Order: sequence, then C-alpha cells, then structure tokens
Amino acid sequence: MGILAGIVIGLVFLGFRHPVGTVPSCPTWRFGGVYCPGCGSLRATHALLNGALGEALRHNVMLVLLGVPLGAWYIGGLVMTVVVGRRPRAVFRNAWIGWAALMLLLVFTLLRNLPGETFGTLRPPDPHVHE
Repeated sequence: MGILAGIVIGLVFLGFRHPVGTVPSCPTWRFGGVYCPGCGSLRATHALLNGALGEALRHNVMLVLLGVPLGAWYIGGLVMTVVVGRRPRAVFRNAWIGWAALMLLLVFTLLRNLPGETFGTLRPPDPHVHE
C-alpha cells in the first residue's frame, strides 16, 4: 500500500500529463470481457490529477468516492506518524466495515457488468473513443 501511495504522490508532483488516448486497456476487460472494479482507474486518476472531477467520476466512480478518501486518510496517517509520532486508528478496525466495503465493490462490479444501458454510466468510456 505504501508503494502505491508513493507512486500516486510522485505522479502528483511530476504533473502526470500522460495522453489519455495512449492508456493501456484493463487486462480483465481485454481478455475476459468483464469490467473489474478498477477498470478506468488510471484514466480517473489522470483526470483527478488534472482537476477534472466530473471526468474522473465518469471513468471510475468508486475510485473517487472510496479510493480518494481512503488514500487521503492513509497519507494523513503517514504524516501524523512522522509529525506527531503517533499512528492513527485503523479504518478497518471493525470487521463489518471491511465486509461492507467488499460487498460494495462486488455490487459495483456486478452492476457495471449487467447488459443494457440501465447501469451503463458505471462503465468506463471506451479509451479509444475521443469525446
């Protein structure tokens, strides 16, 4: 988890100006034809780093609604540990919170893979179609 946080922080400081059209497709989608909970996360991160919240929500709403607050909590915890010398309380201290988060991700994955356009907004846009 620390490595991932370091990569994201490094991308923030470097400005991450990767052209969205060249982002590789998700291997789960490419080889299995299924949208995983992380599909669209790289493009959503790119949009967030460039201040485009609406675009980030379109690519992966769960990354924005769950990943960003958890990432901020994690980085804040690292800062608190270094500055104050005390570790913050664990987010998943109670088992039900972890199970609820897991169930939310499973439901999200199921809904974004249902056929039709009812939950089509949960799917990431095709990376090869420029809007």
